[in-house]
Order: sequence, then C-alpha cells, then structure tokens
Amino acid sequence: MCKMRFKYIKRLLVCMLTLFVLLGSGAASAESQIPYDGYTYWTNGNKKSVYSKAAFEPFGKISSEELKISPFNKLTDFCVSDGKIYILDGNGSRITILDSSYTFIKEFYELKYNGEALKFTGANGIFVKNGKMYVCDTENERLLVADEKGLVNSVIKRPDSPIIPSDFRYRPIKMTADSDGYLYVLTEGSFYGALLFSPSYEFIEFFGANSVVLNISTVFNNIVSRIFPNNAKKSASVSFLPFSIVDLCMREDDFVYTVTGSTSTYNQKGQIRKLFV
Repeated sequence: MCKMRFKYIKRLLVCMLTLFVLLGSGAASAESQIPYDGYTYWTNGNKKSVYSKAAFEPFGKISSEELKISPFNKLTDFCVSDGKIYILDGNGSRITILDSSYTFIKEFYELKYNGEALKFTGANGIFVKNGKMYVCDTENERLLVADEKGLVNSVIKRPDSPIIPSDFRYRPIKMTADSDGYLYVLTEGSFYGALLFSPSYEFIEFFGANSVVLNISTVFNNIVSRIFPNNAKKSASVSFLPFSIVDLCMREDDFVYTVTGSTSTYNQKGQIRKLFV
C-alpha cells in the first residue's frame, strides 16, 4: 500500500513539475518579446534597482517600412487628436499623419506662410487641438501655428515683455492648450516655468515654475556667492536655481501636469506635478 501511494505521489510531482516548467517557459517567451525592462527603484538611499516583470506589454509597432514611406530621421514627439496621429520627425523637418488604424494619410516637410516655405528642422514638439497644429520649432526659436492643410496663420516668437530676463533664450520644446485657448509653452533650459499666452497669442506671464529646495548646502552656497566674485559666484549660484520643466500635458478638465528632468544632483521632490490653471 505504501509503495502504491509513493508511486502515485511521484507521478503527481512529475506532472506538477512539468506543468510548472511549461508555464514558466511560456511566460519567459512572452517576456522575451517585450523590448524593454521593468524594474523597481527607490528615490532615497543607495539601493539598487531590481528588475521585475514589465507592467505593460506592447501589442504592435509602427515603422516607416510598414507605412511604406521613406525612413524616419529622428522622431522627437507625437500627438493624438480627433482620431488622428501626428508624428514629428524633428531632424527631418517632417510631420507624418496617420488615422486611428495606423494608416498613412499625408506628410508635411514644410509649412506655408504668406507664400514662403518654412522648414522646421530641429523641432522638438507638436500639439494639435481644434484643427490647429502647433509646432515647437526649437532651433528657429519660434512656435508655428498652422491648419491641417499646412498653412501657417501665426508665428509666435520671443515676447517683448519687461518680466522676461534679457538673457532669456526662447527655444520652444513642448506646449499644450486649455479649453479656453490659452497656450502653455515650455522653452529649453528655462527656470521660469512655461510661457502663458492668451488665445490671441499675447504673452501674459510665466506659469508653474519649480521652487528651490533650501537646505544647509544651498544656504552655504548662497553665502559663498555673496562673498566671492566672478566665476566662483556664478558656479555657486547654479546650485540654488530651480530645475527646469522638460514636458507637460493637460487633461480635459484643464489640470496641467508637468515633468521635471532628473539630474545627478537632483534632491527635489515632486518630479511630476499637477497644477491648477
């Protein structure tokens, strides 16, 4: 009787082990299709990141070959609006438009403004809403506002305002707009937050700037900057400038979400912030 029981238990264990191996190999095969790693990490201390199963799995991809168009140069942004997908190839001065089933519709390599062809090589952001297409033409230091035919009706350049510092560089990288038509434009390396424009594209103020986190180090550097001149003063002042916002988006309820970039010396909480308009 004992031998019979042992025999059945042995068979059961073999079946369970086989099933476990099959399930494990299936999961491994599925995970091997994911082109990125998932991980757990901590924002404090010196703990190492721990790799884990990815929370999201891709169900497809879009490539120039599948769309049967010329190869992309460098994709810098995309936007979805009214069932269409707008893909910005900044380095190639190119906007590719797809429908909701990822079928190619048309492309723009230049936009027309008063009969002139405007290239936007180096653009970093695109946003589309209510039939208007906004292109953050970074290298040309302007924001282009065009319709879906590629005709530009406005070019928003650096505002002339007393509240904008004289050394401020206007290099738009990302933008969004609320339900009332107000524009929020991020510029590269700005410590002052987004530039807020009225629906008629008049500059109003800066919006959503990060605050400086004060600690013993920043207080000490502040004292040093007051004592020592020139380069020592400039290097010390950098440590208590707020970190710049690198991206933003807006929900249907007009709440603005901003993302602050991470640096090797980052010690500020709230890299993702929700702001009231």
